[in-house]
Amino acid sequence: MKDLLIGMVVGVVTGYVLRKMEDDGKFHCMHEHMHQLASKAKREVGNVVDSGLDKIEYAAERVEQFAEKEKSKKN
Repeated sequence: MKDLLIGMVVGVVTGYVLRKMEDDGKFHCMHEHMHQLASKAKREVGNVVDSGLDKIEYAAERVEQFAEKEKSKKN
């Protein structure tokens, strides 16, 4: 029971301190940094997807060229 009360007190104090810091604007710059990080991550994921699709298209073209080459050899 004593541990529960200590945990509740620590939780309330921590919540109060975090709320006070937010009211003072301490987390505003962190929000901007997180937004920039998320934007950069979105761009990077988009670049990786585009690069992967380009490689798949290239591989498909090469397979098609090889198949056409083999087909023309048989005729």
